[in-house]
Amino acid sequence: MRTISEFRWAIMLLAGICLSQAGCSSVFSVNPLVAPADAKLDERLCGVWRPEPQEKPDSERGDSGFLYLHIGGAGDGFPAGVMKAITVEERPDKTVRESQCLFLSTTVGDVTYVSIVSSPDGKASDKWQPEQIKGYDLYRIGVE
Repeated sequence: MRTISEFRWAIMLLAGICLSQAGCSSVFSVNPLVAPADAKLDERLCGVWRPEPQEKPDSERGDSGFLYLHIGGAGDGFPAGVMKAITVEERPDKTVRESQCLFLSTTVGDVTYVSIVSSPDGKASDKWQPEQIKGYDLYRIGVE
């Protein structure tokens, strides 16, 4: 398992987007930055991520609980380059919150961008349905 600090900006951005699903971003497009059929799996992002361990307990830091972020290919029924991010959060009251989003990753020069799928219900579907996609929230992320 890798810690979030390794790719802090990329992972925290994806976690925040998955948790909020608010649809707010600086750039919204009806087209992704890369066609889904041409997208490639970004293996730098794949894996299970967690925040770095802290010295103080969650209750003293005011955190909501433990957060794990799972990133990988979306699987069968999707173009090979479509990725899925799933967050699992255990809250201090011992309840669990899960959320997910689909995205495409592309690198231009030394800069990596993600196109987060914006769906009508704000949830990741279990199969590729391009006709249901409202558009894409576009972000530049810091992957080292």
